[in-house]
Amino acid sequence: MKKWVSCLLALAMILTMLAGCSQNPGGTEEVTGGTAGIFYEVTGIPSEKTVMTVSGVEVTAEEYLYWMAYLCASLEYNIINYNAYYGMYADIVNDDGSLNWGEDFQNGLTLSEYVREETESTIAFYTAIELMAQKHNAGLDDKDKASIVESLNAAIAELGGQEEFDAYLRKLGITQETFEDMSASSFLFDNLLVQVLQEGTELYLAPEKYNNYATYADHILFMTIDPDSGKPLSPDLLGHQKTLAEQTLAALRESDDPLTLFGELADQYSEDTGRPSNPNGYIFTPGTMVESFENAANALEVGEISDIVESDYGYHIILRKDLLEALDEDPEQRVSLAEKHLTALLSILAGEATVKVMDDVKDIDVGDFYSKYSVMVEQIAIENATAAGEAARAEAAAAETASN
Repeated sequence: MKKWVSCLLALAMILTMLAGCSQNPGGTEEVTGGTAGIFYEVTGIPSEKTVMTVSGVEVTAEEYLYWMAYLCASLEYNIINYNAYYGMYADIVNDDGSLNWGEDFQNGLTLSEYVREETESTIAFYTAIELMAQKHNAGLDDKDKASIVESLNAAIAELGGQEEFDAYLRKLGITQETFEDMSASSFLFDNLLVQVLQEGTELYLAPEKYNNYATYADHILFMTIDPDSGKPLSPDLLGHQKTLAEQTLAALRESDDPLTLFGELADQYSEDTGRPSNPNGYIFTPGTMVESFENAANALEVGEISDIVESDYGYHIILRKDLLEALDEDPEQRVSLAEKHLTALLSILAGEATVKVMDDVKDIDVGDFYSKYSVMVEQIAIENATAAGEAARAEAAAAETASN
């Protein structure tokens, strides 16, 4: 799970989609820290200056402002798309397509306040990875360091070479050293995850604890809506479905082997369109299923069959199944749930951290910062495209001269 590399590259990609910028970089001015770089030009804050501490760990302006710009870009992209397709966030999107950063957004916070809060919580979370790795001796080994170099080289190759990569870093506002340091967090996370899965370690997640993160259940669904239109069935058809559900439940209650019969009846009667790809049921995490279904499934003991449960989709008969047996057969699911557990531990650690934010960044107007940053990114892209065009013309002229 290499989260950092994707996040690091995503910022420039999002900005490119929003601004319609060229992705053809030419000559660039390498970001070297200090008073160089796009963030210093926008804010006047030296990139290497400490602007935040998390439980004593220092965070530079370069890192802080990268995450602020990333979150601004992500929000802008999503809000504009939701507004265009669904008419949402009408109060936030101005007539010219810009965002009103002072408008209320979520949980009583303005859009600007939300970005600042998310910036600091994101930094605290990734700092928590570093602190937990130190505590549990889950630091980088030689293999990890080699993998970081390999990931870096892959990113450079994906973007077309070192010159193009340097151009991307200039847009991101970070140095290659910072890119590598940030990328290391994903390897530390993976090292911690190994301990979550390894019996005998302090972080080990005992088998019975997996039930805190997921439920395994199968069901027989008798639909009460038309699967194509989503409209309710006629009263006669609704009555037929209810009767069929009642008869099926009665057969299960009377059976000497209800678990075997459940599978047979599910294959015969269930109208769940996802059954062909989930013939044995679903492993689901909280909040991912219809509420009535989820509540009923969680109220059952393993091997227990529910009464008829009604949802917006129809009538369900639910069988609670053994999650641990399923995880033994599907190691990837176990890893996925272990990741959720580790993420929860890190979120707690981040929430308990002692955080101090310096006035340098407290005083930043988020909307103004992002507006100026976006303009500069667009200017860099234009410069790069111009330089690339000139280089291509020079190369073509040289080739023509050689052929003559």
